[in-house]
Amino acid sequence: MNAILEGPATLFRLRIQDGHTSIEGKYSDDRFMRIFQHEVFHHKGVTYLAVMSYPRYLYILRAADMSLYRRIDVSPEQEIECRDGGSALCEKSKGIYFTVNASEDGRYIVMGSDVEFLMYDMGSDELISLGGHLPRGFGIGESIPHTRTCGE
Repeated sequence: MNAILEGPATLFRLRIQDGHTSIEGKYSDDRFMRIFQHEVFHHKGVTYLAVMSYPRYLYILRAADMSLYRRIDVSPEQEIECRDGGSALCEKSKGIYFTVNASEDGRYIVMGSDVEFLMYDMGSDELISLGGHLPRGFGIGESIPHTRTCGE
């Protein structure tokens, strides 16, 4: 099954207070496509957001001002090129990382695809393959792994 993306995504930081909602910050760039999941986490006293962007990037944003801290290339998939109107046709493929979960201390970010797990180390700025190909029955169209107990 294919998907049509309507141009780059935007992630907003909102404040809800006294019955009113205000936009306190936002992030977007030309490669920030279809956000699958994001997670707020803390590392060495700083609050970050880890965000998976289709089809190949892990974004780490500073939550305080929604600025880019790092963009990490995690997949060999080709870049998405949007047409003049801002849309792009994307094919579903194996190995796209959909989920992102940080360890309790925020040092490690574990990403899950339909076939394996990958870990990013904030301390060393390294990607580490965790191998562990998922058994048959965990593939696209059936389920995507979630790693909510990362670091425990």
